[in-house]
Amino acid sequence: MDITPKEHLELLERLEGDPVVDLLLDVIRDFEVACEKMYDYADKVSFKNQTITDKVVTAIDNCVDLMGYVSSSYNRRLQIMLGFHPEDDLMASIIFDYSQGDYTKKEFFDELKSIIKNDLSHDED
Repeated sequence: MDITPKEHLELLERLEGDPVVDLLLDVIRDFEVACEKMYDYADKVSFKNQTITDKVVTAIDNCVDLMGYVSSSYNRRLQIMLGFHPEDDLMASIIFDYSQGDYTKKEFFDELKSIIKNDLSHDED
């Protein structure tokens, strides 16, 4: 997406609080919470038969991998919606930090705006 930093900042301002963006952010965080709960369960699961335990843990790992695959497609969609390239590593790490609970939605958008404002200040130099 070829937009100027000023246009990008305006886009972020418009999308902050947008119901679709909010839903994507919620889904991304919910996927992470579900994966954490599944891993917690996998750490506690134990059957008398070790083979059954191993199969259950493997099934949980496979399910978490699948959830991660689905979540990553949502992450890329969110990156595009927010005006970033889908392979932008910095944006991906910010989304990951959000999914881990490191940011509120407001802090998430503040972080994105800060990056764009930094780009804007460099363009003005």
